[in-house]
Amino acid sequence: MPYITHKENIPTSYQEFLTHFLFILLCLALLIFFPTKGAVQELTKSFFFLVIIPALYTKFVLKENSKNFSLNFSEKKSGVFWGTMMFLFAALFFYVLTNFTPFTQNYRLPGYVVDNFRFFLIYELLLSNLVIFVNLFFFAGFVENIFRKHFSSWAIPISLSLFFIFFAIIKNINWQMIPLLTVITLGCFVSYKSRTIFYAYLSGLLFSFLLDAYLISLIK
Repeated sequence: MPYITHKENIPTSYQEFLTHFLFILLCLALLIFFPTKGAVQELTKSFFFLVIIPALYTKFVLKENSKNFSLNFSEKKSGVFWGTMMFLFAALFFYVLTNFTPFTQNYRLPGYVVDNFRFFLIYELLLSNLVIFVNLFFFAGFVENIFRKHFSSWAIPISLSLFFIFFAIIKNINWQMIPLLTVITLGCFVSYKSRTIFYAYLSGLLFSFLLDAYLISLIK
C-alpha cells in the first residue's frame, strides 16, 4: 500500500481498525467454508454472512445505522449523475466485449430463462437482484464505509482488492461472472461518490436486466 502522508488518513486506533478488518475476513471465510447444498442455500448463506451479520455489526459495534451507506439520499445529484455514468460506462464496456471478444459464446443463461419470459423476470428480479444487492451491500457499502474512515479515497481500491481476491479464491473469475464483476467495480466508485449503494444498485440492476435481454435476443 502506498505511503500515506496525510495525518487524517492514518487510523486513529490501530486496534479498532484491526478488529474491523478481521471481522471482514471472518465474514468472507465463513462464506467460503460454511457448507451448503444447492443454489437456494448458497444465496441464503450469502445474504446471512454478507448482509445480516454486517448490518448487526454496524449497529451494535460501530454504533451506526447501515442505512447511512445503503439508503442515504444526502447526495442525490451526485448519486444520479454517477449512477448514470456507471450505466453508460458499463454499456460501452459490454459493447466492446460482445463485439470484439468471445464473451457471447461463453456467457450462458439457463434454458428456462431464455425460453420463458415469466422465468426471465423471476430470474432477474429475484436471483440477479439478490446477487447484486448482497455484493454491493458488503463490498461497496459495509467494507468501503469502514475503510473510508481510515484511508479516504483509498477505500475504493482496497475494497475492490478484497472483492477480487475473494472471487479468485472461490475460483469465480470467468466469463460468466464478468457482468457482476463490472457492476461491483463501478459500484464501489459510485458508492464512494454518492455515499450510498442505492444509485449503484439501481444502475447495476437495470444494466443486468437489459444486458441479459439483449443476449437472449441474439440467441433468438
